[in-house]
Amino acid sequence: MDVRVPAERAWALVSTSEGISAWFVDAHVVPGPAGSVTLRFAPGAEGTMPIQVWEPARRIRFGAAEGEPGRAHDFEVEATATGGSLVRVTDSGLADAEAEGASQGWAGYLGALKVAAEKG
Repeated sequence: MDVRVPAERAWALVSTSEGISAWFVDAHVVPGPAGSVTLRFAPGAEGTMPIQVWEPARRIRFGAAEGEPGRAHDFEVEATATGGSLVRVTDSGLADAEAEGASQGWAGYLGALKVAAEKG
């Protein structure tokens, strides 16, 4: 998804508590390569996942390690020549029956990310 904000702003939206909470669900991020991300979908419905990849301003992956079983969310941010950003999300480790629903859900969430990014 292309967003009309600098890569630093896009990175903040996918790697900080305030950023993720602005467009996805209530989140608490302990940043860094030994950090974690806790997502709260509703009271009593939350999960904490370790950060597997932490490349500031470029990539964050939390959940299962690459090549390991289990769910993971992987966000990549790339600056574009126009001063904006390209944000890519890979949601892995889903059962086939869940993949289509998750893809539709991410389309909505990424639309919310674009709105949050561009409104400042």
